[in-house]
Amino acid sequence: MQHYGFLLQLNRWFKTEGETVLKEERHLIDAAIERLFGYFMVQLETINHQSLMSASRVGHRVLLSSESALIHAPREENEYLVLADLDFIPIAKDSVDLFLLPHTLELAEDPLLLLRQIDAMLIAEGHLVITGFNPRGAFVFWKRWFGRSKIFAEANLESATTLTHWLRVLGYEITALKYTPAVFHPKADERATPLWQRRLQSLMHRLGFGNVYCLVARKHQDAPTLVGMKWHTPRWRSLGARTPASNRSHIRTTQQKEDYDRYN
Repeated sequence: MQHYGFLLQLNRWFKTEGETVLKEERHLIDAAIERLFGYFMVQLETINHQSLMSASRVGHRVLLSSESALIHAPREENEYLVLADLDFIPIAKDSVDLFLLPHTLELAEDPLLLLRQIDAMLIAEGHLVITGFNPRGAFVFWKRWFGRSKIFAEANLESATTLTHWLRVLGYEITALKYTPAVFHPKADERATPLWQRRLQSLMHRLGFGNVYCLVARKHQDAPTLVGMKWHTPRWRSLGARTPASNRSHIRTTQQKEDYDRYN
């Protein structure tokens, strides 16, 4: 189940107050995906009704979204649109080289379940690029406690630390984790911001209190299974080792004696 209310509010917010945050997030996404290669890339859902895959070098890119208005939106060459719900993703297992999830997990009622489904569709050594609002971010903290906007009321916010734990359990390696700047008011003029506040925001950014995180993870390949060879249960050394006479006193029953003679 998707939280469509949060998606609608998020799209409106990115066109107004959050325009600066969107540009900063777009910069992190471009820097992450331009270094990743493959045959097929999939972006699950959109933010601000946009495709965020233009910086990718992957040959075939698919935008999967539930927004029917995207049918008439312009698309780049080798980019395709698939209308689908996150609960019924029409993608085969082990078929995608790169997944881009821009705030996608925040839309899901059960983000861990969605992440496990995406993991099944990703090939071995494939990559995930995930963005989301930092629950400890300066802006999120300000909006939750002092702001009037209810933009995060329906969002399922998970920290980058939690996602890192989930991904490592699934067998992923975290290759990059970056944050957008930690600012309380995204559209505020930096020159008009007091010096003490700028220093505080800089310190918060270094400590991981940025507003939006961008996480890149690589799926490790399992050890290959050898085929065409005949495997046998190994003969344990303890079965073939001779038992010293001093240690034979524990063989007290006939069955134990027969078992001992059989393996020695």
